[in-house]
Amino acid sequence: MAARSVVPIRLITALAAIVPLTFALGGNEPPNVLIERGAELIHQGKYDQAENALRAALTGLGDSEGVEWFIAMSNLGTTFYYRGRFAEAGKAFRRALEIWPRLPAGSRPNGAAVLSNLALVYSQTGQFDAAERTGIEVLAVLEKTYGPDSNSVAKALNNLAGIHREQGKYKAAEVEARRAVWILSKAGDSEPMALAASLEQLAAIQELQGNLDEAEVLLVRTKEICESTVGSTDPRLAEMYAAIGALRIKQHRYDEAKVSLERALGIWRQSDSSKSPQLARSLNNLSQVYKLTGEYEHAEPLYRQSIALCMDTLGDQHPSCGIFLGNFADLLALEGRFKAAKTTYERAISILEARLGSRHPDVAQLRDQLAALERRPARESAWTVNVRQLQHSPAH
Repeated sequence: MAARSVVPIRLITALAAIVPLTFALGGNEPPNVLIERGAELIHQGKYDQAENALRAALTGLGDSEGVEWFIAMSNLGTTFYYRGRFAEAGKAFRRALEIWPRLPAGSRPNGAAVLSNLALVYSQTGQFDAAERTGIEVLAVLEKTYGPDSNSVAKALNNLAGIHREQGKYKAAEVEARRAVWILSKAGDSEPMALAASLEQLAAIQELQGNLDEAEVLLVRTKEICESTVGSTDPRLAEMYAAIGALRIKQHRYDEAKVSLERALGIWRQSDSSKSPQLARSLNNLSQVYKLTGEYEHAEPLYRQSIALCMDTLGDQHPSCGIFLGNFADLLALEGRFKAAKTTYERAISILEARLGSRHPDVAQLRDQLAALERRPARESAWTVNVRQLQHSPAH
């Protein structure tokens, strides 16, 4: 189909853009220790353990709702985000932001970081207008507070670029991503994963605009940073392999795509992210490889897994679920299962139209594919999908 058939995993709109808050906490009281331990466990990708530590800290703090409570609640939201529990993440971030104005002015942690995280939740759940408004608000606050060339501003630019990419505003996204890379490159080795995230964001935007050679150069640089910075089982490294796999699909390098995607899946299945939207997207991309190489019997179970996991983690009305359904509909049509394909196309269109609007390119492309299916002559025994379109269609 001409709709988004390849769905790269993006560091910037997923895990790497969420940065746990840390704070210089004094003393040896259990809540302090638990908060610090929770932040460290998040950095290690041990999200279940981090959640337990932070819940224990919040229990110990009771109804105090001071600085420590704010940090614990914010970081608890981060553990939810990493595992695709976006409704819970949004609730935790909003709860923390409710008390932020009441904290002592001289010891307030960075509320803009939590607001930025909330913008990512909006983006992940298809609330793109809210995400954009919040992202712009965060950027303005950080530029005023820290100056236009601070690392904090770079991270906000990167997140805003991801939001604009989701909205199809590629030129604005490219300007923001390039500015983020420029700022973080000047910072040297102080925040390597933030630089990796911005490079990968820029690669995603270049892919969408058909600049595959530049995207590959950017992804190779990102991969080198990730491999030298995080452990071999870190979910952020899995995201990188998945993004490379998606690019290899567009480059028609299917064997390499399989290797990269399988490697990503292996890491996720061993981590606390074994039930996450990132895993669902990687499963979808691997399904695409099998479909493109004619291995339909391998593609169908992976499509079904990716759709079920997407609906479980993001909700059954998320745009990604609509994209996955559209891709699955292609497979059904290719196999000659036209009635099931029509029903699946219609379901995909309904989801995407409700979230993205009737004029969105993905909706238009799916409608064209459905119309072509309905015009199929009765004597035609097989459905022909334009494979060239599949391979070069914009990625999500």
